[in-house]
Amino acid sequence: MYKMSIAIRRSFVVFQKGKLSSLWQASWRFCSNDTGEGEAGASASGNSSSKAAVLSAALPFVPQHGWSRQAVVEGSKVAGIPLAGLSGIGAGDLVGFFEEKSNDEVVQYMKQQLESQEEDKKGKTKLIRLSIEHRLRMITPYLHKWPQAMALKALPSNAAASLERMALLVDDMWYWAGDRSADFNWYTKRAVLAGVYCSTELHMVQDESPDLTETWQFLDRRLSDAASFAKTSKQVQDVAYGAGEWAAGGLQVLQNILGLNRNQKRD
Repeated sequence: MYKMSIAIRRSFVVFQKGKLSSLWQASWRFCSNDTGEGEAGASASGNSSSKAAVLSAALPFVPQHGWSRQAVVEGSKVAGIPLAGLSGIGAGDLVGFFEEKSNDEVVQYMKQQLESQEEDKKGKTKLIRLSIEHRLRMITPYLHKWPQAMALKALPSNAAASLERMALLVDDMWYWAGDRSADFNWYTKRAVLAGVYCSTELHMVQDESPDLTETWQFLDRRLSDAASFAKTSKQVQDVAYGAGEWAAGGLQVLQNILGLNRNQKRD
Protein backbone atom coordinates (compact mmCIF):
# COMPACT_ATOMS: atom_id res chain seq x y z
CA MET A 1 0.00 0.00 0.00
CA TYR A 2 1.05 3.57 -0.57
CA LYS A 3 2.19 5.12 2.70
CA MET A 4 1.20 8.48 1.28
CA SER A 5 0.41 9.87 -2.14
CA ILE A 6 3.26 10.81 -4.43
CA ALA A 7 2.28 14.47 -4.25
CA ILE A 8 2.39 14.49 -0.44
CA ARG A 9 5.71 12.61 -0.39
CA ARG A 10 7.13 15.16 -2.81
CA SER A 11 6.11 17.94 -0.46
CA PHE A 12 7.84 16.25 2.47
CA VAL A 13 10.92 15.63 0.37
CA VAL A 14 11.52 19.31 -0.25
CA PHE A 15 10.78 20.30 3.34
CA GLN A 16 13.80 22.26 4.52
CA LYS A 17 14.54 24.52 7.48
CA GLY A 18 10.97 24.55 8.74
CA LYS A 19 9.16 25.50 5.54
CA LEU A 20 8.18 24.00 2.22
CA SER A 21 9.75 25.01 -1.03
CA SER A 22 7.44 27.52 -2.69
CA LEU A 23 7.52 25.36 -5.81
CA TRP A 24 5.41 22.73 -4.06
CA GLN A 25 3.31 24.83 -1.70
CA ALA A 26 0.41 24.83 -4.13
CA SER A 27 0.62 21.04 -4.38
CA TRP A 28 0.73 20.78 -0.59
CA ARG A 29 -2.35 22.97 -0.18
CA PHE A 30 -4.18 20.97 -2.82
CA CYS A 31 -3.34 17.67 -1.10
CA SER A 32 -4.21 19.11 2.31
CA ASN A 33 -7.62 20.14 1.06
CA ASP A 34 -8.20 16.70 -0.41
CA THR A 35 -7.16 14.85 2.73
CA GLY A 36 -8.32 17.18 5.44
CA GLU A 37 -10.85 16.52 8.17
CA GLY A 38 -14.55 16.20 7.48
CA GLU A 39 -16.58 14.42 4.84
CA ALA A 40 -14.42 15.52 1.92
CA GLY A 41 -11.24 14.35 3.65
CA ALA A 42 -12.75 11.00 4.58
CA SER A 43 -13.89 10.53 0.98
CA ALA A 44 -10.42 11.27 -0.41
CA SER A 45 -8.82 8.92 2.11
CA GLY A 46 -11.24 6.15 1.20
CA ASN A 47 -10.65 6.76 -2.48
CA SER A 48 -6.88 6.44 -2.02
CA SER A 49 -7.28 3.22 -0.02
CA SER A 50 -9.58 1.77 -2.66
CA LYS A 51 -7.09 2.59 -5.41
CA ALA A 52 -4.29 0.92 -3.45
CA ALA A 53 -6.45 -2.16 -2.89
CA VAL A 54 -7.27 -2.42 -6.60
CA LEU A 55 -3.66 -1.93 -7.70
CA SER A 56 -2.39 -4.46 -5.15
CA ALA A 57 -4.92 -7.00 -6.37
CA ALA A 58 -3.93 -6.27 -9.98
CA LEU A 59 -0.26 -7.21 -9.60
CA PRO A 60 -0.83 -11.00 -9.83
CA PHE A 61 -2.45 -10.43 -13.23
CA VAL A 62 0.57 -8.62 -14.69
CA PRO A 63 2.34 -11.81 -15.88
CA GLN A 64 -0.75 -12.63 -17.96
CA HIS A 65 -2.04 -9.22 -19.04
CA GLY A 66 1.09 -7.10 -18.72
CA TRP A 67 1.19 -3.63 -17.22
CA SER A 68 -2.17 -2.78 -18.69
CA ARG A 69 -5.65 -1.50 -18.00
CA GLN A 70 -6.87 -5.09 -18.26
CA ALA A 71 -4.74 -6.09 -15.27
CA VAL A 72 -6.29 -3.21 -13.32
CA VAL A 73 -9.78 -4.35 -14.33
CA GLU A 74 -9.04 -7.86 -13.08
CA GLY A 75 -7.68 -6.43 -9.83
CA SER A 76 -10.88 -4.46 -9.41
CA LYS A 77 -12.91 -7.65 -9.68
CA VAL A 78 -10.79 -9.44 -7.08
CA ALA A 79 -10.85 -6.48 -4.70
CA GLY A 80 -14.60 -6.11 -5.17
CA ILE A 81 -14.21 -2.41 -5.87
CA PRO A 82 -15.82 -1.08 -9.07
CA LEU A 83 -13.58 1.19 -11.08
CA ALA A 84 -16.54 3.42 -11.86
CA GLY A 85 -16.36 4.79 -8.33
CA LEU A 86 -12.71 5.79 -8.67
CA SER A 87 -10.90 8.37 -10.71
CA GLY A 88 -9.11 6.97 -13.74
CA ILE A 89 -6.47 4.35 -12.95
CA GLY A 90 -4.14 3.43 -15.78
CA ALA A 91 -1.22 1.17 -16.48
CA GLY A 92 1.22 3.88 -15.40
CA ASP A 93 -0.45 3.97 -11.97
CA LEU A 94 0.06 0.23 -11.64
CA VAL A 95 3.77 0.55 -12.38
CA GLY A 96 4.05 3.45 -9.95
CA PHE A 97 2.28 1.51 -7.22
CA PHE A 98 4.62 -1.45 -7.67
CA GLU A 99 7.72 0.73 -7.52
CA GLU A 100 6.54 2.66 -4.46
CA LYS A 101 5.71 -0.59 -2.68
CA SER A 102 9.02 -2.17 -3.64
CA ASN A 103 11.05 0.88 -2.62
CA ASP A 104 9.38 0.88 0.80
CA GLU A 105 10.22 -2.81 1.18
CA VAL A 106 13.87 -2.10 0.37
CA VAL A 107 14.04 0.37 3.26
CA GLN A 108 12.67 -2.29 5.61
CA TYR A 109 15.18 -4.79 4.22
CA MET A 110 18.08 -2.41 4.87
CA LYS A 111 16.91 -1.78 8.42
CA GLN A 112 16.79 -5.53 9.04
CA GLN A 113 20.25 -5.96 7.55
CA LEU A 114 21.61 -3.24 9.81
CA GLU A 115 20.16 -4.96 12.87
CA SER A 116 21.34 -8.46 11.93
CA GLN A 117 24.81 -7.27 10.87
CA GLU A 118 25.42 -4.97 13.84
CA GLU A 119 28.40 -7.03 14.97
CA ASP A 120 29.58 -7.81 11.45
CA LYS A 121 29.88 -4.12 10.52
CA LYS A 122 29.70 -4.69 6.80
CA GLY A 123 30.64 -1.66 4.73
CA LYS A 124 28.37 0.75 2.91
CA THR A 125 29.13 -0.74 -0.50
CA LYS A 126 28.26 -4.26 0.65
CA LEU A 127 24.92 -3.17 2.09
CA ILE A 128 24.06 -1.14 -1.00
CA ARG A 129 25.02 -4.05 -3.23
CA LEU A 130 22.74 -6.41 -1.29
CA SER A 131 19.93 -3.83 -1.39
CA ILE A 132 20.17 -3.29 -5.15
CA GLU A 133 19.98 -7.03 -5.79
CA HIS A 134 17.09 -7.34 -3.34
CA ARG A 135 15.21 -4.55 -5.11
CA LEU A 136 15.86 -5.90 -8.60
CA ARG A 137 14.75 -9.40 -7.60
CA MET A 138 11.32 -7.93 -6.84
CA ILE A 139 10.96 -7.45 -10.60
CA THR A 140 11.65 -11.11 -11.45
CA PRO A 141 8.00 -12.30 -11.22
CA TYR A 142 7.23 -9.78 -13.98
CA LEU A 143 10.57 -9.88 -15.78
CA HIS A 144 9.27 -10.79 -19.23
CA LYS A 145 6.79 -7.91 -18.98
CA TRP A 146 9.20 -5.39 -17.45
CA PRO A 147 10.27 -3.79 -20.77
CA GLN A 148 6.63 -2.71 -21.07
CA ALA A 149 6.84 -1.08 -17.64
CA MET A 150 10.06 0.67 -18.59
CA ALA A 151 8.38 2.06 -21.71
CA LEU A 152 5.44 3.31 -19.65
CA LYS A 153 7.80 5.04 -17.22
CA ALA A 154 9.44 6.87 -20.10
CA LEU A 155 6.18 8.41 -21.33
CA PRO A 156 6.04 12.21 -20.81
CA SER A 157 3.04 11.85 -18.50
CA ASN A 158 4.91 9.39 -16.25
CA ALA A 159 8.55 10.42 -16.57
CA ALA A 160 8.63 12.99 -13.75
CA ALA A 161 7.07 10.62 -11.20
CA SER A 162 9.36 7.82 -12.34
CA LEU A 163 12.43 10.03 -11.91
CA GLU A 164 11.25 11.02 -8.46
CA ARG A 165 10.82 7.41 -7.37
CA MET A 166 14.35 6.64 -8.51
CA ALA A 167 15.68 9.70 -6.66
CA LEU A 168 13.90 8.62 -3.47
CA LEU A 169 15.20 5.05 -3.83
CA VAL A 170 18.88 5.94 -4.20
CA ASP A 171 18.61 8.56 -1.45
CA ASP A 172 17.14 5.98 0.91
CA MET A 173 19.83 3.47 0.00
CA TRP A 174 22.62 5.91 0.77
CA TYR A 175 20.93 7.16 3.93
CA TRP A 176 20.43 3.73 5.45
CA ALA A 177 23.93 2.72 4.37
CA GLY A 178 25.14 5.49 6.67
CA ASP A 179 25.76 8.40 4.30
CA ARG A 180 25.18 11.79 5.91
CA SER A 181 27.09 13.94 3.43
CA ALA A 182 25.92 17.53 3.10
CA ASP A 183 28.29 18.71 0.37
CA PHE A 184 28.73 18.10 -3.35
CA ASN A 185 29.25 14.40 -2.65
CA TRP A 186 25.55 14.20 -1.85
CA TYR A 187 24.81 14.75 -5.55
CA THR A 188 27.56 12.63 -7.04
CA LYS A 189 26.84 9.60 -4.86
CA ARG A 190 23.16 9.56 -5.73
CA ALA A 191 23.69 10.25 -9.42
CA VAL A 192 26.26 7.45 -9.69
CA LEU A 193 24.09 4.98 -7.77
CA ALA A 194 21.09 5.77 -9.97
CA GLY A 195 23.27 5.05 -13.00
CA VAL A 196 24.41 1.75 -11.52
CA TYR A 197 20.86 0.70 -10.71
CA CYS A 198 19.36 1.67 -14.08
CA SER A 199 22.13 0.08 -16.15
CA THR A 200 21.84 -3.15 -14.13
CA GLU A 201 18.06 -3.13 -14.54
CA LEU A 202 18.47 -2.77 -18.30
CA HIS A 203 20.99 -5.62 -18.35
CA MET A 204 18.65 -7.81 -16.30
CA VAL A 205 15.75 -7.70 -18.79
CA GLN A 206 18.10 -9.17 -21.41
CA ASP A 207 19.73 -11.74 -19.13
CA GLU A 208 18.96 -15.42 -19.77
CA SER A 209 21.57 -16.86 -17.42
CA PRO A 210 20.55 -19.13 -14.50
CA ASP A 211 19.35 -17.10 -11.51
CA LEU A 212 20.43 -13.96 -13.40
CA THR A 213 24.06 -14.73 -12.61
CA GLU A 214 25.35 -12.47 -15.36
CA THR A 215 23.27 -9.58 -14.02
CA TRP A 216 24.82 -9.82 -10.55
CA GLN A 217 28.29 -10.02 -12.09
CA PHE A 218 27.45 -6.93 -14.14
CA LEU A 219 26.28 -5.20 -10.95
CA ASP A 220 29.57 -6.00 -9.21
CA ARG A 221 31.51 -4.50 -12.11
CA ARG A 222 29.42 -1.34 -12.11
CA LEU A 223 29.89 -0.91 -8.36
CA SER A 224 33.62 -1.39 -8.82
CA ASP A 225 33.56 1.32 -11.48
CA ALA A 226 31.60 3.55 -9.12
CA ALA A 227 34.18 3.02 -6.38
CA SER A 228 36.90 4.10 -8.77
CA PHE A 229 34.89 7.17 -9.66
CA ALA A 230 34.48 8.00 -5.97
CA LYS A 231 38.25 8.31 -5.64
CA THR A 232 38.14 11.39 -7.86
CA SER A 233 35.04 12.92 -6.27
CA LYS A 234 37.11 15.19 -4.03
CA GLN A 235 38.68 16.76 -7.10
CA VAL A 236 35.25 17.21 -8.66
CA GLN A 237 34.02 18.81 -5.45
CA ASP A 238 36.89 21.30 -5.38
CA VAL A 239 36.19 22.33 -8.96
CA ALA A 240 32.49 22.75 -8.23
CA TYR A 241 33.11 24.91 -5.18
CA GLY A 242 35.49 27.05 -7.19
CA ALA A 243 32.67 27.94 -9.57
CA GLY A 244 31.30 30.41 -7.03
CA GLU A 245 28.22 30.97 -4.93
CA TRP A 246 25.91 31.23 -7.92
CA ALA A 247 26.61 27.60 -8.81
CA ALA A 248 25.94 26.43 -5.27
CA GLY A 249 22.68 28.33 -5.26
CA GLY A 250 21.71 26.78 -8.57
CA LEU A 251 22.42 23.31 -7.25
CA GLN A 252 20.24 23.99 -4.23
CA VAL A 253 17.37 25.03 -6.46
CA LEU A 254 17.88 21.92 -8.57
CA GLN A 255 17.92 19.79 -5.45
CA ASN A 256 14.60 21.22 -4.32
CA ILE A 257 13.03 20.86 -7.76
CA LEU A 258 14.01 17.20 -8.02
CA GLY A 259 12.83 16.55 -4.48
CA LEU A 260 16.22 15.21 -3.43
CA ASN A 261 16.70 17.13 -0.21
CA ARG A 262 15.68 14.62 2.41
CA ASN A 263 17.91 15.45 5.27
CA GLN A 264 15.02 15.26 7.72
CA LYS A 265 15.05 12.32 10.11
CA ARG A 266 13.56 9.07 8.74
CA ASP A 267 11.07 7.16 10.79
